[in-house]
Formats: sequence, structure tokens, C-alpha cells
Amino acid sequence: MEPAEPIDRIDPLEPMLRIEPLEPILSSEPLEPRVAMSSWSHPAALSPASVVGAGFYAAAMPNFAVMMEHGARWDSARGIREQELWPEHAAFMDGLVAGGFVIIGGPLGDGALLAVEAPDEQAIGTTMAADPWGPAGILRVGSIQPWSLWLDSRVPGGRATPGDR
Repeated sequence: MEPAEPIDRIDPLEPMLRIEPLEPILSSEPLEPRVAMSSWSHPAALSPASVVGAGFYAAAMPNFAVMMEHGARWDSARGIREQELWPEHAAFMDGLVAGGFVIIGGPLGDGALLAVEAPDEQAIGTTMAADPWGPAGILRVGSIQPWSLWLDSRVPGGRATPGDR
């Protein structure tokens, strides 16, 4: 790994991690994604004093916790993958992950919790309005809360590094 650059030379808009493509595997062994560092280290890795307790945190774009709630047309007699328009909803959500909008997310209680990276709440509302489950009344945005993600095992300087998984 390259040495950390001085903090005044870090571009906060440059991605911190990239997932390398996996070669085709012709065995039954489980796949493990390989995570590689981009050209710079996460700011928290710059010095021991730059950890959560030191108060240092610099995000490239604001993060939000988005609670999604079941809508009036959610069929509680069916599982999530048996809901109407599941393939369309799943493809939409996969696109949000691939585009970096959704950091992590999944079902939680009577809805879902998403950690998203967006410029503001309006952008979240606009983006989520394009989910096929929204207009169909199956799932809706319940709440949006700003969220400072200080602990993140996906980047060096968090409580775990990708190699520790």
C-alpha cells in the first residue's frame, strides 16, 4: 500500500475503495470480493490521533439513514421476494448500489433501513420516487436522518480493515 498523502493533498471526492472484478471461478469454493485501495488512504488512517475520539471526520458527500416503510399495498401474507413488482424493485435498488447512492441496506422490521450518500434530503426523495414500489404503494420513504458514519469497516482507519473480514 502506498504511504498516506498529506491531508491537504487529498481529494475528498475521489472514491476511497474500488471493487476489483473477479475472474471466473470454476470451483465450488465461496467467492470473496477483493477490495483494493485507491490512490490515497482514508483520512482516518493518517495518524493515530485521527480516530473517532479525536473528532476528525471528513465525508465527501453527506450520508443519511433512510427508513423505508411498508405501503398500503404491501401484502403481509407474502415474503419480500413474492411482492408485486419485486424484479423491478430489486433491479432499481441494485442500480442504486452500483451507482454509489446506497451504501448498505436491507429489510428491518416493517420496512427497510438504507444508508445513503446524497447531497441532501430532496435528492433522496427524488431518487426514491423512481422506485417502482413507490407509486405502486408497496414501499415509501418513512424518515430521512443525517448520519455521520464515523465507524466504517470498509475503509482503513475504521474498526476493521477489508482484510480482517
